[in-house]
Amino acid sequence: MLRNICDETVVSALHACGFTCSPQTVYERGSLFAYPLLYETDFSGGMPYVFPDGRVLLDNGSMLYWRIWLLLISCSASKRQDGGLLPAMERYTGIVYDLVRQARREGAWPAGVRVQIVSAEYGLIDENFLLPFYDRLMTEERGRELQPTVGARLDALLRKTPVQEVYINMGKNYRLTLAASHEITRLCKEGRVRVAPGGIGVKRKSTREWLYSLHAMEMAECISKIRRTLPFCAPFDHTAHDCSLFRLTSDLERDGTQ
Repeated sequence: MLRNICDETVVSALHACGFTCSPQTVYERGSLFAYPLLYETDFSGGMPYVFPDGRVLLDNGSMLYWRIWLLLISCSASKRQDGGLLPAMERYTGIVYDLVRQARREGAWPAGVRVQIVSAEYGLIDENFLLPFYDRLMTEERGRELQPTVGARLDALLRKTPVQEVYINMGKNYRLTLAASHEITRLCKEGRVRVAPGGIGVKRKSTREWLYSLHAMEMAECISKIRRTLPFCAPFDHTAHDCSLFRLTSDLERDGTQ
């Protein structure tokens, strides 16, 4: 298992640059390798604390983030009917959930995208929120009823974690729940909110294009940083560069020769 999805992007980028490193190599040295590349910060003085979502806490108390995008989607009428509790991403089986799972299977999921769901029953929830099977329709009345709680939760989330953009794939009754969010209103004014157009099929197509283009952009940026940062000459004088990033270069090259 990789430390988090950020490491998956780095592994793919390394492969694109000709390194045959294993995911385990990056997992074992994630803080030493992935994060200097992603954040252009020298961590050789000590190991930072790395959160599962890719945030990095430095020794001085400051926090580094991936650039974050937020995908807001609605719950789906189609659900797995298993008993007990399931994470929302597993419980719902609608077309946009199939798209998310497909992108992750194909290794095309953007590391910076976070998913939040508006549920007709539970309001705004994380994709890992544990759900029982339920059946509730999102009506206009229910959408208005959920506005205060959805707006408050969304504002708290967006104030805690700044985002580049919010992408909304929802029908009109679900979009009603967002009307009380001050942060969504602000981001709309700044041109940083997109709404998937059209019916279900068109929404799926535009959401797919958005996700895959973000992944391609992240990969291109990561590859560019690797090519700027890694020394491609050998032999390499480790005594001249006492830096974890450069020490790892040799490890990666050895992995590629096994």
